[in-house]
Amino acid sequence: MNPRESRPAAAFPPKSPKTAPRTRVGQFLFLLALCALGVRFWPSEDLAQPEQDLQARTCHRLTELRQLAAAGRVAAMVTLGQSFEMGYGLEQNPDSARAWFRKAADAGSAEGAWQLAILLAADTSPPEAEIRELLNRAARSGHAAAGWKLGDAWESALGGPASPDSAFSWYRRAAQAGVDEARTSLALCYVSGIGCTPDTVRALGWMQSAADAGSARAQSWLGRWRLSLLTPADSLQALHDLREAAVKGEGQARVQLASLLGQGPLAWRNERESAFWLRLAAHSGEVAAWTPWARCLEWGRGTRASTREARQWYQRAAEAGDGLAALRLGRMHREGRGGRNSRQQALGWFLKAQQLGETEALHELGRTFEHGARPGDARWQGAVAWYRVGVQRNQLDCQLALAGMLHRAPASADEEQEAWALLEDAADRDHREARLELGRWLLEAEPENGGAARAWQLFQQAIAQGSRDALYTSGQMRLRGQGVPRDRHEAFRFFHRAAERGLAEAWRELGNCYRFGWGTATDFRQAEECYAQARLLGADQAREGLPMPSNTAPAEATRSGR
Repeated sequence: MNPRESRPAAAFPPKSPKTAPRTRVGQFLFLLALCALGVRFWPSEDLAQPEQDLQARTCHRLTELRQLAAAGRVAAMVTLGQSFEMGYGLEQNPDSARAWFRKAADAGSAEGAWQLAILLAADTSPPEAEIRELLNRAARSGHAAAGWKLGDAWESALGGPASPDSAFSWYRRAAQAGVDEARTSLALCYVSGIGCTPDTVRALGWMQSAADAGSARAQSWLGRWRLSLLTPADSLQALHDLREAAVKGEGQARVQLASLLGQGPLAWRNERESAFWLRLAAHSGEVAAWTPWARCLEWGRGTRASTREARQWYQRAAEAGDGLAALRLGRMHREGRGGRNSRQQALGWFLKAQQLGETEALHELGRTFEHGARPGDARWQGAVAWYRVGVQRNQLDCQLALAGMLHRAPASADEEQEAWALLEDAADRDHREARLELGRWLLEAEPENGGAARAWQLFQQAIAQGSRDALYTSGQMRLRGQGVPRDRHEAFRFFHRAAERGLAEAWRELGNCYRFGWGTATDFRQAEECYAQARLLGADQAREGLPMPSNTAPAEATRSGR
């Protein structure tokens, strides 16, 4: 991961809400600012006066503050601007706040220039050139935080040309002046060699300094860096760093922490806490959290399942340019989860996912056209067309699906040959399902001419890749002696392994093994339990109501391993 990715370009500290409540606490803090400007403060017993009396006195002091500002006191101008901005003792008025900050800046106030730059940056269309000029004036007057943001402006080309050297210089000055976030930015310069020679030792020194001072961004970066070391001690410290940064509201740290708790070492896994951090990150606007949070809602992982909410979050992420979210949203529309099903909506989102670089969307487009299609009709041709596009882009799932369509209804002998060639190629490229399907084709087409022996080899390769269907089919071949020596003990073991992985048909065959004593001792009670599990998983023709003798079973059924 590029460490610079975690740094927003020329981001400014968030402004306070426009509708800050005019509370007693806010007014009290405002009066402290008046005291610092030399405005006469009333005795402490006045604090016990009724609220209306306090408001009256505040208005009186604001009059004095206006007089000081009119007399040229730049600190009064800045305080008055903050009062209009935050609504302390006054009705909120951003235009008035901007005017007083500008007067303070024009009078040479570094704080006034800084406050005006922040306010302008919050506009929907900020004047970037003016912001850079204000930051430059404030920074050159000794305002350390402005120096940090001026470095950001030079790095991201905000309001002018980019200059890595100037960015590094301003970051270093601000870091040496004690700005914690500037230390983080300087460390990242040393990591990536922006305006300097890469220096890991200095980078870690500045980053640790910023983290120790409480910088959530530094703690988040250190956590991710320590995870890359893959040592137990560093991993534990990484977890600690990420959690501290997440508590402070660092969005990327929350996403990374959620990933660790959801998919990390078993000792760390906690689905509920993982979902908790994803929810906080998603609701705070961290785009990277939207798709993982939607997945939690879709499948109920660590939180209450809600397919309707999952749809909404997937849509937000897809509209923000997340191809994976568009792909999953298309599936939900096609399957009618979280709302009514809509083939047209599904196709639209699959197309968007494909445009965003998700090659798997080509397979989903083909599947959507293939559903309900008949050989030769428009849907059939549409599915074939999308699958062919996927084949051209090396999408093996499309290659397997196209082979299946051409094999089921070949328009000519050439298409049949093409189907076999496509499937052979996918199997040679280690596609598990292609190996399984090719083995089945060989059993159907050439069982006696070496096809069964090759099918057995393909099934064993698919088993090594984790295919439970290959386990089941291998059990069938051993049970029947098809292409391999008959061995019902081994067939029983294949069925048992496939059943453990949740395959309904394997539970049914395992029940037959217990019922007839194939590869194991006859056990009618165990057979009934296997049939019940097969029915639960949806298997067809699972026997019901087996006779369960208390002592002995028929002699023919008790010969194990026959």
